[in-house]
Amino acid sequence: MKKILYALIIVSILLMAGCKKENGMEEEGIKQTAAVVAKDFMEERGKTFVMTGYDFLDSSTGSIVVYGYCKEDKDNKMLININYMQDFKVLSYGDGVED
Repeated sequence: MKKILYALIIVSILLMAGCKKENGMEEEGIKQTAAVVAKDFMEERGKTFVMTGYDFLDSSTGSIVVYGYCKEDKDNKMLININYMQDFKVLSYGDGVED
C-alpha cells in the first residue's frame, strides 16, 4: 500500500513539474523562437521589429502574441499573433495597439 502511495506522489510531482511547459516546449524557448519569427516576419516587410513583451493565449490554441514596435516608427505599437503548435506560423498582425 505504501508503494502505491509513493508512486502516486511521484507521478503527481512529475505532472506538476510539467505545467510550466506549453505543448511539450519550454515557455522560454517558445518566447525566444516567437521573437525571432516576429523579427523575420517584419524584416520581410522592410521593418525592424523590437519586441517589448508577449502573452500566451489559451494553451489549447497554441498561440503567443508578441508585442513591440518597429524602429522606423517607435510610437506605433504593434502585435504579432504566432501559433507555436503550427511550426510558428504567423496568424495575424496589427499596428496601432494601445497600451
